Amino acid sequence: MNSQSAEASARPDATPAAALRLAGYSFLILFLELALIRYVPGHVRVFGFFLNFVLMATFLGMGIGLLRSDDALRLRWLAVPALLLLFGAVKYFANVVIGGNIDRDEYLWGQFLTSSPNVTQMGIVPVATILFGFCVFVFVPLGGLLGHEFRKFPPLHAYSLDVAGSLFGVLAFAVASALWTPPLVWFGAALAIWVLLALDDWKFSATIGVTGVAVLGLVHWSGGAQIARAGTPGHEYWSPYYRIDLFADPHLYTVDVNGSLHQYMLDLSPETAAKFPEIGNQRNAYL
Repeated sequence: MNSQSAEASARPDATPAAALRLAGYSFLILFLELALIRYVPGHVRVFGFFLNFVLMATFLGMGIGLLRSDDALRLRWLAVPALLLLFGAVKYFANVVIGGNIDRDEYLWGQFLTSSPNVTQMGIVPVATILFGFCVFVFVPLGGLLGHEFRKFPPLHAYSLDVAGSLFGVLAFAVASALWTPPLVWFGAALAIWVLLALDDWKFSATIGVTGVAVLGLVHWSGGAQIARAGTPGHEYWSPYYRIDLFADPHLYTVDVNGSLHQYMLDLSPETAAKFPEIGNQRNAYL
């Protein structure tokens, strides 16, 4: 213990602020990883089949950043295009019909076999590849910044800060999910923390702040509440597990989960059935 303290004291850059940044970047990596695992499939349905891609992208991007931590102060500027590209892609693909090659040995639920020629259509492979690449891109600057702070401390001290930040990141997102908070809260908090961690360089901090405003705009515009189904406005909720969209007609409720139909709820009361013959026919099936 004394040797570690002596080693730490011999490093003038091993300051409390550096320790906070190290734990903070570790926090952000884990928090954003979990947030993207929830957010991307919530809007791009087929990406729900590839949830491990976000996990792999996190490790790959962070690993690349750690290997290039010598250039972390330049590498961090990649955060600006990375964030805009990823959230812009999610918004775009949320309104694209995505299909796959179907043969007699497989069936993919929710495939659109026919659609309007005016609707953009893409295959699963290019969409998954693009989203995977952009996720990697986001974690490269974070990995570089983590490595830049990591090398300022003795290994055991650095790993302790790293693990502590990671655990707090997981815990914080678990609490945010349990409270049914929407993505605007997740990413708003994460980007605000990034701005605070970068206050030692006001230019970069201000740039992340401006980029964060644009990202939150994309998150808002991608929301299910902005979409109407057959003229019916939708209401978006984020449970601890899924994005839930509720569409309410006078006597019919439609519930979607991560963009896929979950159930219909129809008012089959005798009064409603008496007024609307089509509902009465449905009610008779249950009698």
